[in-house]
Amino acid sequence: MMPFPYLRALRTARRRPSGPRGFWRATTGNVALIVALSIPGAATLAFGAIDVSSIMGDRARMRSIAEAAALAGARNLSVAMSESNALEQARAMAEGVISEWRDSPSLTVAAEITELHGGVKGVTVRLDAARPSLFGDLLPPGGWHYSSAATASSVGMKPLCVLAFDDAMTKNFLVQNAAEIRAPECLVHSNGDVEVTGGRIEAGQTQAVGAATGDITPDAITDAPPVDDPFADIDMAVSGLPCVGKGKSPTVVAITIGVYTIKPGVHCGAISVGGNAVVTLAPGEHRFTLGSLVMRGAARLLGDDVVLIFDKTWATKFKEDSVINLTGRRSGALAGFVMMADRGNTQRFEIDSTHVERLDGVIYVPDAELLIGGRSDIARQSDWTVIVANQLTLSGNPRLYLNADYGASDITAPAGVGPRRDAVRLVE
Repeated sequence: MMPFPYLRALRTARRRPSGPRGFWRATTGNVALIVALSIPGAATLAFGAIDVSSIMGDRARMRSIAEAAALAGARNLSVAMSESNALEQARAMAEGVISEWRDSPSLTVAAEITELHGGVKGVTVRLDAARPSLFGDLLPPGGWHYSSAATASSVGMKPLCVLAFDDAMTKNFLVQNAAEIRAPECLVHSNGDVEVTGGRIEAGQTQAVGAATGDITPDAITDAPPVDDPFADIDMAVSGLPCVGKGKSPTVVAITIGVYTIKPGVHCGAISVGGNAVVTLAPGEHRFTLGSLVMRGAARLLGDDVVLIFDKTWATKFKEDSVINLTGRRSGALAGFVMMADRGNTQRFEIDSTHVERLDGVIYVPDAELLIGGRSDIARQSDWTVIVANQLTLSGNPRLYLNADYGASDITAPAGVGPRRDAVRLVE
């Protein structure tokens, strides 16, 4: 037995007739072998290195195409397009880029929906390539075959409606007693744990960096990546200087009857509204400093196109049967916000009334706890509500409605919350 197959091929070639007739009887494979053997080893290595380098370049380019196509598909999936449309968009993206690739290998594109951790869906795009190899596809046999794939998913398939972002406190999101959160179209997120004891959360998606326990529908995603404070750069400082100085001091105002309209500006001192009094905030920015705001009895607090901004000292309590109906700013630097507390304010903000009808806009308390209590619906009439708080606690028997009907509202959500059309990422 001959030790090398190609020697047998050479011996066979020598037994064949010489001349043109014998030459044309040689098979294509034998000719390729003879040509290969006639090339010096160094030259073969050089050709092989060029071939391998070309393949590596192809793979890098294919990876970029697969990633871009997967991101395009995931972006379409995140805005409630059908899965088939998302896959069509991914394939179209890949094929469009490939059509502009000169001297590309032979490529096929495949796209599919991938089930990821916690039921999150992603889009996977795979490119399969083929190139001829040296000496009539002999090195390697059959030519080069290689592939590249990428998967992308939406960071949040639903708009962000709740963010409890204090990662220093594990239990920064508590739902106690018989309290409920109803946010079927929303993403609810905690940078710590989500703990439900007795109540329940019904959301489009609930996720926690830590653990999630209790009655949560659908099941929460744990070990999620943290979400930073989206409004960390917003300047909302409230100065108390207009309230102090010669002839000036914070006042205490108690209202129990009548109808009052308060113009926008800086409001100094404590404000207590009770009885059947009605207080209307005129459109604009209302900055409260060196005091507190308490709503009691059957008093009403109304405001359209307003934002309430509380300084570091301020405490707010909506109690008893008071009626709260507020819609946020439509324009200006604080457009989209309805209530805010200055950084450094560590007070507990209490929404404990039985008649909180509307809170259209963002409630932002970066260093404070937002406590929602009572025994009835909260913000059910709102088009949309977003809560971004250091800590969020629901206690008692409230039902907090977090609607996400952004299309019906003339209040635009500020960047960082609301619809997340471009919030997609590659999955390792």
